[in-house]
Amino acid sequence: MNVFKSRKNLKKIAKVTVTTTVSLAVTLTLAAFSKGIRIEDGDKKITFVTTSNNIENILNQANVTLFDGDFVEVSEKNKISSTLKIKRAFDVKIECDGESKIVKLNSENTVSDAINKSEMIIGENDVLSHNFDTKVKPNMTIFVQKKVEINIKADNREILQFVPTKITVGQALKLAEIPIFEQDIINISLDVEINENAEIVIERVGYENIIRKEEIAFKKIIKKTDDLEEGINKISVKGKNGEKEIFIRETKINGEIKNSEITKKRILVEPVDQVMLVGTKKKPVIDTSKVNIIKKNIETIAKKIVIDKSGYIDMGNGILMDKSGNEIKYSCKLSGQATAYTADEKARTFTGKKPISYSTAAVNFNKIPRGKKLIVFDKSGRVFNLLAEDTGSALIKDEAAVDIFMPTREDCINYGRQEVEIYALK
Repeated sequence: MNVFKSRKNLKKIAKVTVTTTVSLAVTLTLAAFSKGIRIEDGDKKITFVTTSNNIENILNQANVTLFDGDFVEVSEKNKISSTLKIKRAFDVKIECDGESKIVKLNSENTVSDAINKSEMIIGENDVLSHNFDTKVKPNMTIFVQKKVEINIKADNREILQFVPTKITVGQALKLAEIPIFEQDIINISLDVEINENAEIVIERVGYENIIRKEEIAFKKIIKKTDDLEEGINKISVKGKNGEKEIFIRETKINGEIKNSEITKKRILVEPVDQVMLVGTKKKPVIDTSKVNIIKKNIETIAKKIVIDKSGYIDMGNGILMDKSGNEIKYSCKLSGQATAYTADEKARTFTGKKPISYSTAAVNFNKIPRGKKLIVFDKSGRVFNLLAEDTGSALIKDEAAVDIFMPTREDCINYGRQEVEIYALK
């Protein structure tokens, strides 16, 4: 038996559609006495009198059979007569990617009903030949154009594009409005059918001709001469660089140079060779032992001057004498440069102690043992009594011999870098 669904949102018209073979009783609002019934089934018209108010029974009495998708519209003119209009289902065809399905629908159905009844899966980017709310018609064909997503990488950008299935890579690029040039390199052939999630990479190939100027380095020629003493060299002809043009053809892919080829070279200015005269004449022999003695005496005098400015005298043999004539014994002495540094209140030395201005010193512990008392003399005559409690990378690298802790950054800047003599006391 048939199922009927009644739409009762209209006061005078009821619409019934057959969907399955299960019976559902639908009644008219006529009273339970004889009434006139008119059935319109296309060109066929049936009129009779019945006491039944059940639509299914009325249709059976008239020998009218409903099929899947048929539609019944009930119109009650008055209390004693009704009209039943039967709208027969018809075929609607859905075509998608070479697949066809035919469903039974009636004129009250829409394209959306046709898609749902066909059970075809339509993606959100797929394209239909009709709008979803379009009413269907007999022998109507609904075309579904499936689309797939592809990824196009070209011209320093990445494009996600939806294109129809069963088209070639070349057609997909045309739809995406990506121009293709004869010298381009494409990772997939243009005549290959596109696949979902395909990645198409386009590399733009171009050529550029460049003219570059370069110097031609002059040659250095050495000539020996006895006009000059040994160890004396003299340039008799000054060298001068020349200049040349180089013609280069560059191959670029996506703007990046992949290959360079020199096609031509041309000299614009010839270089001039440099000529150096090297002396070969023997020079008088000098007694080097006397020179070394003089040099040593000069160095000793220079160091003593530094100490004398402070009033201290280096007596030699590991003994210093201060201004009052007191002797101070030292274990070693160093010459070098002194710098200054400072830090905040929370800072601690390498030995974990709080640094004291003009008392704490940072040194290279490989040269001056940790905890050694030091006397440092600078050229200005200042004397610092320090304790080796700290170190640092500059001292380990011998960029300075001693780093003196001072109270402020301004003091450090004012002190700068000075030549000093450092005495490590016993």
